[in-house]
Amino acid sequence: MHRRISPALIGIGTMVGYIVGVGLFGVPYVYVHGGVWWGVAVTIFAGVIMMTLHVMFLQTMAASTERMRDVKMAGTYLGPWARRLAFVTTTLAAYGTLLAYTIASGRFGATLLAPFTTSIDPFWVSLLFFAFFTALVLRGRVFMARAETFFTVLLILAILVLLGIILPAERPENFTWLAPRGMFAVFGVVLYALGGAAAVPTVFELLKPDHRAATWAVVRGTSIAVGLTAAFGLVVAGAGGLRTTEEGLTGLAVIVGPGIASIGAVFGLLGILTSFLPLSIYLRDVFLLDYKLPKPWAWALTLLPPLLMFLLGARSFIQVIGFTGGVVGGLGGVLIAASYLAARTQLGVRAAGIMRVPPFAAFLVMLAFGAAVLVEVTNIALSAGRG
Repeated sequence: MHRRISPALIGIGTMVGYIVGVGLFGVPYVYVHGGVWWGVAVTIFAGVIMMTLHVMFLQTMAASTERMRDVKMAGTYLGPWARRLAFVTTTLAAYGTLLAYTIASGRFGATLLAPFTTSIDPFWVSLLFFAFFTALVLRGRVFMARAETFFTVLLILAILVLLGIILPAERPENFTWLAPRGMFAVFGVVLYALGGAAAVPTVFELLKPDHRAATWAVVRGTSIAVGLTAAFGLVVAGAGGLRTTEEGLTGLAVIVGPGIASIGAVFGLLGILTSFLPLSIYLRDVFLLDYKLPKPWAWALTLLPPLLMFLLGARSFIQVIGFTGGVVGGLGGVLIAASYLAARTQLGVRAAGIMRVPPFAAFLVMLAFGAAVLVEVTNIALSAGRG
């Protein structure tokens, strides 16, 4: 059945599936505390920035003579210092996110099992899901991409059902404009929620050598994800108001009914599944292609560190969202944009017709990500001061 799905549709599904993940649950909370309409505006702006970054990343890979990811790309076009920095940002972001997915999967799974048993420990559910995700990833990129398209369709349906249930509970007074105290916190969470660079190489591999088709798949997939993110944040914040929790849906149980937790858990597990797969493949490729490690070692260095961190006691993922999106993701975005600009100059004629993002747009992306790093660092400092 999956063989009938066109590669372009699989590419779009891969982008949507990766971007729409656990980060989405934090969006309503920062909308409420930063201003709902301000949050929507930031999401649209960040969506344009992310879309441009994804396209630049893909076009740099298409114009290069070697297979590479962001670590080797930074080293090739910017120098050894950039390669080291890119390796740190890439691995930190990936390990933190895979760890967060592992923790969240246990909580969502325990929520689904709660009506049947009250003695289930989320720890063991997390390990079970980690093993399941690993088994899917080890089947290979093509299987993963086809499976992800199927799960992404289920994910979108789950979001639409969820929003349909919540819509009748909307309250006009909850649609605020701007709350200065929380306006800065929006940036890191939204950037985390919309980050999809790790899925871009999979789209490129599926559609090469037609880089234009791959570019359109990236643009469309990112656009759909931005729309779903803004809609989810708007609807959940509009219904929950100040009852909205950091996990997005828990506080709505009083308004909508206790069944919302189970529906949200299904949605959360699908979101984790469609994000865990391409992120694992991406980090494996960094070790495989950029550092020329044997495949078994590449897989071990991808999957074992987050598992070990979980086993050693790491159990919280809320703070990962803002830090990973604003600081680690922001630095990674600056490096990709800078690599794109350097590659345009160094590749010369080869880049013509492939690297079509204007230099001024790349500079704006660098400026936006640099500002996001400063905003998130400032927000962390202010939060620490208030604490």
